[in-house]
Formats: sequence, structure tokens, C-alpha cells
Amino acid sequence: MSYLSGIQHCKQLSGLSPYLGASLAANQSQIKRLLDEPGLEGLGDTDSVMPFSEVVERYNKGISADEIKAWVWYKRSIGSPMKGWESYYLKSGEATQYVEVTSDTLLLDPRMTEVRMAYPGENLGKLVKEHESKSGTLYLVVRSSAGLFMVKKQDCKLTKGEATNNQAELNRLVAAGVLFS
Repeated sequence: MSYLSGIQHCKQLSGLSPYLGASLAANQSQIKRLLDEPGLEGLGDTDSVMPFSEVVERYNKGISADEIKAWVWYKRSIGSPMKGWESYYLKSGEATQYVEVTSDTLLLDPRMTEVRMAYPGENLGKLVKEHESKSGTLYLVVRSSAGLFMVKKQDCKLTKGEATNNQAELNRLVAAGVLFS
């Protein structure tokens, strides 16, 4: 999975967080030493690629198929493509609606505090609901992997995604205790 998926322009990227920048600077010598160690050239042994099903089995011991399905559904519902996880997709149903920016706009957190700029072509995440402010401005409430935020409706369009909302299957996962409503 690429965390850069959906980024169309370098304006959509931000700098490193202060914490991450400080952590990288503080550990610079150790990082350089590790990168200079022999054996880190190229992709490693590509002759013995492990099948995806074996990766899931080996690295997800103790996690049920239903728990994986719930996680894959959530990640897909906020716009992560989850390629390779197709066997854990929910059966078809209603498509999730995503919010795509059509003109330069400002993202706001739920308290109406400015978060950052968003630019045309950027997929912001899953539509949660519409909200009308006291001044009458219509906003779309969006959920992404970065959290919950709002954007002016006039600056966006809704697109249908691949992720499905099969209500019967979602209800079953909630009843099984692996997904919470």
C-alpha cells in the first residue's frame, strides 16, 4: 500500500512533523550505520517470494478471518486500496462515497479550526455526512486515515468508490464483536 496514493501534486505534501524530524536528527548516525551495513543492497532474494496467503497466515496468528475482514473493510472505506487483500473484501453491496476536491479549498477540523489546504484532484476520504453551519455554509464531513474533518461542499464532488457496504455482512461483523458501530 502506498501512503502517497491519491496525491496528484507536490503542493499536497507537507513537511515532516516536528517530532519525526527531531527523532530522525537525533538518530542520524545510527540510521546511517544501518544503511551502510552489507546486505542491504537491492531487493534481497527475489527468487523465493512468499505467497500472500502465507504472509497473512504467518504474521497474523491469533487474528480471525472476521477481524481481518473488518480491518480491510475499514481501510477500504477510508480510501486505502488494499490490493492483495481481495479475499477479505466484503461481498458486493452499496458503494462508499468519497470526497474529491475540485478547487483549492481549506480543510477544517470539527471545531472549525484550519487544518491545511487541499487541491483539485485530491481524494480526501469517505463522506460521513453533510453539515450546515450557523452562517448557512454547507460542509461535507469526511473521514480519512488522518481523522475527521470538514470541507466546503461547493469545492468538492462525490465519487463512488470500490469499497462496499454490505449491510448484512457489516451487521454480522458487529454481532461477532469484531466491528463496532
